Amino acid sequence: LLRNRRLAVDLYLIDVNMEHDSAHPPGIEWGDHFPPYGPLLALPFLSTERVAAFVPYSHFWVSPGLRTHGFFLLALSFIFTQVKGCTVSTGKVQEDLEQTMHEGGTINSVMEALGQGLYDYRKRLRDAHNRLSVIIGDVHTTISRLNALCHRAKVDAWKPEFGKLCDDDGEISVVVCMGNQSSEQEICVRSLYADILDFKAPNAAGELEPKIEKIVADLHLWPTEALGEPYYRATRVLGVMRERNEKLSSAVVMEVMDEEGRGPTYYQGRNDDYYRIVRQVMEFAWVAGWYCKSRGQLAVSLGAYVREHVLRLGQSSSQEYRRLLGERYHDKEGTIRYRVPNSPWRGSFWKDTSHDIKEAYALERSAAGREQSELTQVERILCRRYAREERGWDNEDSYPEWMKE
Repeated sequence: LLRNRRLAVDLYLIDVNMEHDSAHPPGIEWGDHFPPYGPLLALPFLSTERVAAFVPYSHFWVSPGLRTHGFFLLALSFIFTQVKGCTVSTGKVQEDLEQTMHEGGTINSVMEALGQGLYDYRKRLRDAHNRLSVIIGDVHTTISRLNALCHRAKVDAWKPEFGKLCDDDGEISVVVCMGNQSSEQEICVRSLYADILDFKAPNAAGELEPKIEKIVADLHLWPTEALGEPYYRATRVLGVMRERNEKLSSAVVMEVMDEEGRGPTYYQGRNDDYYRIVRQVMEFAWVAGWYCKSRGQLAVSLGAYVREHVLRLGQSSSQEYRRLLGERYHDKEGTIRYRVPNSPWRGSFWKDTSHDIKEAYALERSAAGREQSELTQVERILCRRYAREERGWDNEDSYPEWMKE
């Protein structure tokens, strides 16, 4: 399902009995059973960085002798450990097999097994997001594209691309980032929901509409916060600033938050939601600065361009910049100063905490190995997305290291 992954398996539909496999020379002993090595064939494809679903596709799964077959149980232990995201012992595998027998057997139809596997995979993907081992992208955009496609299919002349869930921007997908990967991947909706599409492309608007309705209903169960909301908010703030030639301020941020109908409540105490927007806007401003630098368009220093031209902080830009995320305090002489607070969205951009506050929030370093940024995986993904979509900066080789880590 996931693109750009070699030797990657998302669904395991595993048969057990391999007695009809003609590759075996005569004389091989399999004990008292048929050769039950089907699960062993899946082991080379297991990955700790993946989400997967498993469907026991064979009536041989309930054969009584398999509950004491060591190699069979051990192979299943490895598979279940990956699929369930926790250690599953051979004893637990035995219990599961006994429960399967008690409940009346397993799936014997390959299409039924594939449908069950896709259903389980979608659920495990959502669960993995809740455990923070997977980042799910802008689901709102996916839903909007599906709804727009459905509308076009009804009012325009039918095109084969509609049945393949393709619009003018290509195949409609869900963005996912697995494990410790620093780049996002895509799962085509047509693959992810092949069961709802009955494993074939609809060939008329009347067929497409009810299927898209079911897909959209399921997508509404997916998390929408990880990539969609912060990206929209930060780009919206920058857009308002650009339209009015205003500096980054609490008033602009609050206006964007209030568009969602929750600004005044969220602003109380300048909570994490407020500072997350400010932080993302600052990061996007550095992306804009690096983009201009890569094109040789800077007439001032990188830092000055970001503070004065992108964030529009004016003549006192250095002092204003410290106040965006910094924590105000009085030193021993009573002078007002700012420091980096210990807060999720107000922390330093760098792992090295020895910087003063101006350096802590300056993304001016680019050489690999000098320092590691403290930006989260989501922040880096959003910065790359901003570079591509808002700046047309597609050459990732020219990105600074803090965007690529």
